[in-house]
Amino acid sequence: LAALGVLVGLGVGIGLAHLLMPLVTQSMGVIFQLRFSTGSLALTTVDQLLAAGAGITAALFASLFAAREVARSEPLAVLRAEHTAAAQRISAGRFVGVWIFLVAVSSAALAGEVHFGSIALGNLGATLWNASAIVIAVPIIIWMTPLLRHVATRAFGPAGRVAVESLVRSARRSGITVAAIALVMTVGIFVSSLALSFRQSMRAYIGQFLAADLTVSAVATEGGWLETPLPEALAGELRAIDGVAGVEMISVLPGQPYAGMRIGIAGMTAGFFDVDRYPSNWFREGDPAEASAAIRRGEGANISTGLADRTGLHAGDSITLETPTGPLTLPIVGVVPDYISDKGSVLILRRLVQEHWLVDTVHRFQLFLAPSTPLERVRKAIASVIGTRHKIKILSLREVLAYHDNKIDTAFSFTAAIQLLVIIVTVAGIFDLLVSAIIERRRELAVLQLIGAERALIRNSIVIESAVIGILGGVLGTAVGLVTAWIWIHFNFRFLLGYYLEEHFALNTVFWYAILIVTATVITGYATARRTLAAEIITSLRDE
Repeated sequence: LAALGVLVGLGVGIGLAHLLMPLVTQSMGVIFQLRFSTGSLALTTVDQLLAAGAGITAALFASLFAAREVARSEPLAVLRAEHTAAAQRISAGRFVGVWIFLVAVSSAALAGEVHFGSIALGNLGATLWNASAIVIAVPIIIWMTPLLRHVATRAFGPAGRVAVESLVRSARRSGITVAAIALVMTVGIFVSSLALSFRQSMRAYIGQFLAADLTVSAVATEGGWLETPLPEALAGELRAIDGVAGVEMISVLPGQPYAGMRIGIAGMTAGFFDVDRYPSNWFREGDPAEASAAIRRGEGANISTGLADRTGLHAGDSITLETPTGPLTLPIVGVVPDYISDKGSVLILRRLVQEHWLVDTVHRFQLFLAPSTPLERVRKAIASVIGTRHKIKILSLREVLAYHDNKIDTAFSFTAAIQLLVIIVTVAGIFDLLVSAIIERRRELAVLQLIGAERALIRNSIVIESAVIGILGGVLGTAVGLVTAWIWIHFNFRFLLGYYLEEHFALNTVFWYAILIVTATVITGYATARRTLAAEIITSLRDE
């Protein structure tokens, strides 16, 4: 079965890779500010063999436990159903012990990630935390039994009691189904929360530090979010427009070499370093007032938190940048979150970019209007003065935020496809687990009918059992998913791409996933119950 799955998986995987290549290309362009061209799919024989080996090994590992238990069972005990009673005696303490071990190792791996700056340890920590959900699901079923029995019996009568007893009798299998549901929610919650946190962090950064009434830039980009530069002379024309009180300029130098990396350097005019523009708690190191004064004099630089993490530089140190006119050494006066480059960035006075990099072009003109000046009137004036010679876009603050939201959606677009694939596969697994669990109880269900239980009661009990599994999976998935999102927001994303993010959880996603999962489990339970109960009682007993 594993070999057949591998053959199908390799074919489908290669097809998906071809389909997703344009999305990945767009994402990389946004992240690295480059125009990528992909000639062919890079997939070696070794890659395919490793994937096939992983799939077959996983299947063999999964079947090992069931095979070992079956091999140890006494034939007569199986026929007498004595093995069922033995299987019910599950030690929650053993599962809890394994869960504590996994959580401890996960925590140690995350601590190692922070200490060594290793994303590999971060991935290990997140994976072990997710794996711990599978282990703790079984004790949760056992611990919740008294409460479930009480609530289900009071709410649904005999059907609720039968549902809970069936759930507890196969606590291990029920726990695995709950864990599978939880992992579906975990994927959805953490990916959605990561995208939301990145979007909201960028919004806070642009909405305060880079805020302006109007932003003028070129329509074309250089591969990502950064627009093609425009002549500096346009600043004078913009200042001359009626209603414009001030113009600030940004020049960005992406891909500058530093310490074996490619970082971004942003040259900004003095107005950007006004202390009043700084978001609250923006400075992680350094004094905002002193930093502002030093940068305005051209005697200091702010560096991003990502660059500080990767290089060990801190406020009070110096940074030496290679320029066309020779090395430029500046004291580091502040460490701040910044999103110009994934490897890190340096924020300096624009005059230094002109003098040392010999760059006079401007990527963005930030316009501040006089009080009570109609924005649309100024926009039309800019279009008539400059728009006839240059292809420009003139965006309000709201439109700038929407522009960056669109770029972030592009950067995360291929993860949505992968997320959907994981959900489809896992929902199929949940369906298989629920259906097989119900079909294996055909004899039990037939006996219940023989002693007088109505089909409606049995059907309702199966639906209730499926719904309880869905609800428990949703609750566990919410807890595991939120912690996983927290791990990625605070640790993994920081060391993977160098960005510090604000904490925002996608609670809307939690709600819709919960609705989806409970609906799917109830429909699965109902459909399977109808099919199972449609068979004749004697036929079910004979089949057994």
